[in-house]
Amino acid sequence: MLYFHERSCKSNIYFSQGADDYLVKIWSAVDGRLLSTLRGASSEITDIAVNNENTLLAAGSCDKILRVWCMQYCSPVAVLTGHTGMITSVNFCPVVVNEIRYLVTTSTDGSVAFWSYVHQPGAQQGKHVKFTYVVFVWKHILLQRR
Repeated sequence: MLYFHERSCKSNIYFSQGADDYLVKIWSAVDGRLLSTLRGASSEITDIAVNNENTLLAAGSCDKILRVWCMQYCSPVAVLTGHTGMITSVNFCPVVVNEIRYLVTTSTDGSVAFWSYVHQPGAQQGKHVKFTYVVFVWKHILLQRR
């Protein structure tokens, strides 16, 4: 899968790619160069999302783990667990409430996880974001006989 994102400067346009090689790659859309390779997944990447500020990249995978990287330093920020099935979608919520932001994931186990996070200005490289597990919602499907 490919994910398109651009920095505030129009000359910095990127594509992120995740695949069955367990890697997330960031490519320049201007000249096609590979800019960075993000490692850490132990299974295929299933979905990628970049926050609105273009500072964080999150990737879900078949290993049931959500990994988050800092886009500036291409360093890992968080490894988040909670799903019992492979992660099927990853999305950053564009709304910020009282400096709290949200990351949402879904899984083949039928669940939705909400992760809150706050930016911590002045913290050391790669430690400027703290994630908290907020709520885990199970999706129940009811079958009715007719």
